[in-house]
Amino acid sequence: MTESIEELHSLGPVSFELFLAYGGNPNFIIGADDYELARTLRLIAEVDGIAGITPHSPSLIARLTAEHSEVAAPTVETRAATRTVLSEMLGISRACTVAAETRTKIHLRALSARASLDIVRRFKDLSLLSSEVMSHHLLFDTEDAKRMGAYGVITPPLRGSADRAALRAGVRDGDIDMVVSDHSPCLRDDKERGQLDIWKAPPGMPGLQTLCASMLALIDDQALSLTDLVRSCCENPARQFRLYPRKGALAPGADADIVILDPTKTTLVRDSDQYSKADYTTLAGREINWKIERVLLRGQTIFYDGAFPSAPTGRFVRP
Repeated sequence: MTESIEELHSLGPVSFELFLAYGGNPNFIIGADDYELARTLRLIAEVDGIAGITPHSPSLIARLTAEHSEVAAPTVETRAATRTVLSEMLGISRACTVAAETRTKIHLRALSARASLDIVRRFKDLSLLSSEVMSHHLLFDTEDAKRMGAYGVITPPLRGSADRAALRAGVRDGDIDMVVSDHSPCLRDDKERGQLDIWKAPPGMPGLQTLCASMLALIDDQALSLTDLVRSCCENPARQFRLYPRKGALAPGADADIVILDPTKTTLVRDSDQYSKADYTTLAGREINWKIERVLLRGQTIFYDGAFPSAPTGRFVRP
């Protein structure tokens, strides 16, 4: 691991992704090994990196999955019951405790519940931490997940309306630093197999293309403001990952990454407009009281009037 962190650091990343229970490259899954968690965080601190941590309890998930695998007619709620709020709380507490001891900067991924946010608030003075929520957890709740079926299978699961309200308040108050997409472009065929057997549904939702539309929908619902959008989707991510003010700012010398919105027009979100290999979006059918008229990257138009006028021009960005 020592050589891996040093080698990765030489390539220029800011954040090193760790998974306490599931997901990602198996080499980055820490699991229940507290010795390895502490050692890895110390190594990341030594190169002044940030540990991006996806929390949860591996032992709790394993036992709950075994229990619920015997359910006769499993549903999206059955899947959700294997990724409980308690599991998330245990993972967050563990990560924050070790980070406070090792003085490692951490970024907590995918908060989904009020109780998780409460723990983050308690550790703010002890740990060098930031946190995020996925836009889906601000838009949808358990009732929506039941309506979506396999398309509503996401990790962590969609929670109740009270949790959703608390997360929205956390973004408004600044206790949650960022709103991000969950871009898991599972194919429609794979999700449809999950409609027949929920255990076969791959978790996740496509969300990269619809992140801005999701935030605008929340603004329409008066859950968030345009200021919240700019702070949580632009400025704070750039600051946390050391790209500010080149990114995340409209100022002389910045990269002129700009989204131009027309508030006098509306947008109907449709599956047919999605560019991802997942030809659907859970936001389909929602009418937004805004239109994304133009997107500029480093001052050059890369999206206009619903289409991309040129080939991709993205670059790897270093601090």
